[in-house]
Amino acid sequence: TAAINSYYAFEPDEIWGFDIENKKEKYVPLGYHSCLEFPEQKQDIDISFMGCITERRRRWFSAVRNNPKQIRGFNHDSRGKAISRTKINLNLHAFGETKFTEWDRISHFLANGCFFISEDFHCPGDIVVPQFCSEPDYDMMADFYLRRPDLREELGKKAREVYKSHFDMRNILFRLLKE
Repeated sequence: TAAINSYYAFEPDEIWGFDIENKKEKYVPLGYHSCLEFPEQKQDIDISFMGCITERRRRWFSAVRNNPKQIRGFNHDSRGKAISRTKINLNLHAFGETKFTEWDRISHFLANGCFFISEDFHCPGDIVVPQFCSEPDYDMMADFYLRRPDLREELGKKAREVYKSHFDMRNILFRLLKE
């Protein structure tokens, strides 16, 4: 087998199993770029989730009261429109053993200032994301934020500002190339 010279990952927990001799990984966070932005839409969906439906997620959806609309078969444009139409976007881990964060989805939320809540995960920098650890916590949080459009808007805008200023993809790549 050929030696691995370098490996680039978008999340620190995506870097697995390279032997010590070849360990030259670089952590590359998925950053802001204007191509992620979409025009604002009228918010007519209370809660939505987009992603594959694993067995864990299927059990989770059956255990909660505030079931999200499951959006499937999306492309770049339809994803942007759907998250912009949603009052509360949901980030839910696919598997229970890992806390793998799907930054491809979250980066769209952040770039558009769309409010989202998530199962517990490491959120970098000063980005504030309401997080829950159980189905009852999620239901209480969803009830609370559905009644508070002012907080959803405030938190979504703040997260977008931090994401744009601290995680600009051009700056991230420039720093990486200088290493």
